[in-house]
Amino acid sequence: MERDISPEFTVFYDSSRGNTFRRRRLSSICALCNEKTQEPITISCGHTFCWSCYQEYRASTGKHGYRCPACINQQPDEPLQLVKVDENGQLVLQEKVLHRCFLSRRIQEYPVYLISVIGERRTGKSFLMNYLIKALQSQETAKKFDLGSEDEILKGFTWKPGPEKVTYGIWIWSKPFILEQNGQKVAVFLLDTEGSMDMEGDKKANIKMCMLTMLLSSHLVYNVNSSIKETDIDYLEIYCHGIGSDKGYNLKHFDFLIKNWYDPEKCATNDAESYIKEEIKKMKKRYKNCTFLEVLDKCSSKCFLMPNPGPEITSKETGRLKDMNKEFQDRLRTYLSDVVTRIQLNTSTCGEMTTMMMEFVSHLNHQKYNISSPIEMYNMGKNQEHMEEIKNEFREFLNSWPLWRLRIGDQVAKKISELQQKFEESFIYINKDDREDQLEKLMKYLVTEGDKFCRNHNTKLLINGIPALVSLVAAAPVGAFMAAGAATTAVANPTTFEMVISGGSAIVRTGWGLVRRFI
Repeated sequence: MERDISPEFTVFYDSSRGNTFRRRRLSSICALCNEKTQEPITISCGHTFCWSCYQEYRASTGKHGYRCPACINQQPDEPLQLVKVDENGQLVLQEKVLHRCFLSRRIQEYPVYLISVIGERRTGKSFLMNYLIKALQSQETAKKFDLGSEDEILKGFTWKPGPEKVTYGIWIWSKPFILEQNGQKVAVFLLDTEGSMDMEGDKKANIKMCMLTMLLSSHLVYNVNSSIKETDIDYLEIYCHGIGSDKGYNLKHFDFLIKNWYDPEKCATNDAESYIKEEIKKMKKRYKNCTFLEVLDKCSSKCFLMPNPGPEITSKETGRLKDMNKEFQDRLRTYLSDVVTRIQLNTSTCGEMTTMMMEFVSHLNHQKYNISSPIEMYNMGKNQEHMEEIKNEFREFLNSWPLWRLRIGDQVAKKISELQQKFEESFIYINKDDREDQLEKLMKYLVTEGDKFCRNHNTKLLINGIPALVSLVAAAPVGAFMAAGAATTAVANPTTFEMVISGGSAIVRTGWGLVRRFI
């Protein structure tokens, strides 16, 4: 018997391939391929695998470590921090958590479906996700919707009533819920994100986390209190504007979930539909060129109204069903049932999700995005309006030049300098980095467009100017060529034709030199 020492456990195998050893191992099942083991090995924790399956697994884990794949599946279901923020405000992706959740050989080829929640801090986001865990567990095991017993204490993501902040970063439920859709299995994950509009945390980092959640989510729940307010839409616009239109969204469903609705008797589906229809009308009227509304149009959106859960829920840490007001419990059941029903197949797999997360985190960390509040977003919008006005003025200036005008380079440079100063004077201050970034973008545009115009102008002038000079040659007498400095060919007794040809060549050369001199 020999041993192969690896960083986290010892692999035992039989180098002599003895009959007794092989008969004992061939009766076991490989935890990786779920088939009878071929050339079996048993590692120190007691689990047995095919030699080829285990070597392939070790190669795929890379720097994440050689943890036993069978032991990973036996780990308890728990919340894990997927993304945190470092001291420089950069997002840090926990790659070991990523590997544990998404790269299990059992699920890495399954389509992945992420349900996430974002919104203002202390509005019950983690509470909601914990009841969604119950709903998905019952759907996975019993194939029916259930929220557990009335006396069951709520567990899952960390939560508690009161004003103190609980969630930091982005958390994921460690175990996916494997559901069947149209005869195919789909892995459903839950993400809980740190609350926005937080006076304590790093605003820019918080915005980046919400952007990341929006990019990854298949189903996004936007949790708001009492009603949809301008600041809620402002922050959604900040997220979507920061992501940009060139980034692909996975978003299939977007929900406005409004807690503590003013009238418990007006929380029905038709009440919610009427409310959100009016709110979207207001948004379209107030926000011009709204990126968030464009995102909303591309997915299925709904609104749900939830009454107050009652004092027992808001003051105790039990979160039991029996502590809820009946109206709230009914609406909670209706909403969670609707969420589970809308789960659908995605094109992205669990394995592909790991690559997407790494790319998105890298993109957000390297992005120059300095907006951290609605007022800064407003100021940035005004600066962009001023920039567009400057660009329009420059285009009008260029289009006003007639073809025959010469020496245009100096005039274009002078105009660029004038417009730069004009933009600097009209700039609404946000911060130093944003100011420098906006000025750099404007100057790049002005210089590029000015250079392109000068080149086109010069080309047109040369093309249209030479035929005019040739026409002049054909129409003028020989003396005119001589007056222009043309010299006849040095031959004895030149003919009139030879004098014209020689003089014509000279004046064309002279004309070409003049054009090049004054362009």
